[in-house]
Amino acid sequence: MPHPQGCRRVAHGLQESPSDPAPRRERHLKNVTLKNTLPELKRQVPWLGRYLCQDEGIRLMFIDSQIMERVISRRIAAGLPVLTVHDSVIVPYTRSRLVQAVMRTAAGEMVGRELPVDAKFPGLDEFRDKPQHIRQEFENRRETAYCEGYLNRLRAWEAVSGETVVPYRMKQKGEEQKF
Repeated sequence: MPHPQGCRRVAHGLQESPSDPAPRRERHLKNVTLKNTLPELKRQVPWLGRYLCQDEGIRLMFIDSQIMERVISRRIAAGLPVLTVHDSVIVPYTRSRLVQAVMRTAAGEMVGRELPVDAKFPGLDEFRDKPQHIRQEFENRRETAYCEGYLNRLRAWEAVSGETVVPYRMKQKGEEQKF
């Protein structure tokens, strides 16, 4: 007979981080316990039942990787370097809005509709409609000391691409924007 507490143990085991130093009993479920628990989980969350043990996670990760592949290809083709971290990208803070739009478009192509995209930190281009003093304050807060290695790589990339990444001057309304 399925064990009602087993469902909670499975759910908690799935939510815990593998780097969590505290050993959890849920991480060491035996096949027989899982076999007895899955029917109860399916009963408690009926819509989830058809996806369990069907490699749905693998399928979703593949779709995610295809979305990111499109983002990378389009940004590289446009001369914008991107660094991916799972389902996120790190780009120069002057191009955040642009990359978010590309991500929404790529997701729409893969799943049939745009998906919500959010940035952990706002980019300078998200302030383009704000008064100059607000943009300047944002830029000043973003300034950090760069190490020599980064500056050398940056100069090399700028020489190859012909594009200047830093400093980036926000143009006033009415002027052509480079976004």
